[in-house]
This record gives sequence, C-alpha cells and structure tokens, in this order.
Amino acid sequence: MSRLKSIAELDRSSKDSSDPPRDPSSEAQALGRFLRPPFLSGEALEQFVAMRDAVLKEGREREIRAVGITSAREQEGKTTVAIGLALTLAMDTWKRVLLVDGNMRNPSLHRFFGIPERPGLTDLLQSTLDFRDAVVQMEEFPLFLLSGGTRHDAPTELLALGRFSSVLTQLKKSFDHVVVDCSNAMRNADVELVGKQLEGVVLVVETDKTQLSLIQAMKKKLEGNHLPILGVAMNRFGIGVPSFLNRRLGLE
Repeated sequence: MSRLKSIAELDRSSKDSSDPPRDPSSEAQALGRFLRPPFLSGEALEQFVAMRDAVLKEGREREIRAVGITSAREQEGKTTVAIGLALTLAMDTWKRVLLVDGNMRNPSLHRFFGIPERPGLTDLLQSTLDFRDAVVQMEEFPLFLLSGGTRHDAPTELLALGRFSSVLTQLKKSFDHVVVDCSNAMRNADVELVGKQLEGVVLVVETDKTQLSLIQAMKKKLEGNHLPILGVAMNRFGIGVPSFLNRRLGLE
C-alpha cells in the first residue's frame, strides 16, 4: 500500500472565537471576512493556504483541475476543507474556481452560503439544463458555487448513468479549478463514481476521533478503485499528529 502524504494540519478548536486571523496579508484579511472564527482560526487559515500551495505544486507535475474532498465519517470537517481550499484557490491570481456540492445525500453548501439548493448538480445529471443556469457567483471573489440540486432517492444510480463525466468536462472548460465536496467514502459508492473523473482526492481525517483502522480501510477502498489520492488533511487538533500515527499512516 502506498504512503499517505499530509498536505494540511487544521486546528479549528484551539483559538478563541474573538481571535482575528494571524496572517497580515491582504489575502488572509479578505478570506477572513468569509471564514471567521470559530469556523476558521488564523492558524487554520495559514494551513488552508499551505494546502492550496501543495495542490498547485502537484498540479505543476501533472494536470490537476478537479479535486474531490472526502472523509470516512460524518462531521470530520470535509465541507470546511472544501470551502477553504476553493476560496484560497480562487484568490491565487484570481482564477475562476467552482465549488460543487457533490454530497447529494446530505447537501449543505447552499445553507452555508445562503444560495438556492436547486437547480444544482442532480439537475444537471438528469436533464439538459445548461450549467450556467445553475451556477451562482460570489460577489467579492471569482468563486462560483454549484449546489446539490433537487434531492434524489438514489444518487449512486444517478451517477452510474455516466453523465457526470460530460458535465465535469463542460465545467472544466469554463473554470480553472473545480473543487467537489463529496459524500463520505465509507457509506456508499458515490465517491468512487465521482472520484474516478477527478485528478485528485483529499482525505479529511479528524485525528482525535477517527479510528486508525477506519482510515486505513478508507485508503484501501479508494486505492482499490484507482482513485488518485493527493494526501490527507488532519483536522481539529491542537498538539499535532502523534508520531506513531504518522508512521502507521506512512506519513513519515
């Protein structure tokens, strides 16, 4: 089994909600207007920028235009990571970035950003709707949003129809980067069907709660389906990842 590479270490719990972002750059100040503590601390903001840089560096070696974010369980912070990565990518030379709610079983991006839930991804997958009629643009950044869309009883069957590939091809022609907030990797086959069309997948791990065996099972499942894993984002910790966990994950 190949080694997992750590691309971010995110701590959202160690800062008081009144703490401003530490990074004095205009980039951090602008981003901080959207992601204020406790949703995002100053230290975590720096890590989102570092994660963006890691993805861009990987993209210089091979094309990485579309990236998926997934986790093994609920409430591990994958949506937070997806939003942070998309926003920091959008602020890198002001490229056009699309954030997609690919968690069709439990979509949440529309609630966070206050946009309509539909039309969205499911509507694009089961109709001839033009994606430009479903995408919403934020006002202050070149960041675009595609919500989950009309609820569907069987997202896996919808994805199995194969239209996601053509939809993604259209989106990549219009945007520099596409970030997909995927469903949980261990619950259903949605992630495999979506991830096979992407150039990279980031695994989000809540280091103080997610069992090592579950992390290893998630990695084995994704690799077994030939998904291109970019690395792991360690989320919600204040003292760092224990060295034994790094070694057993292959991070050292």
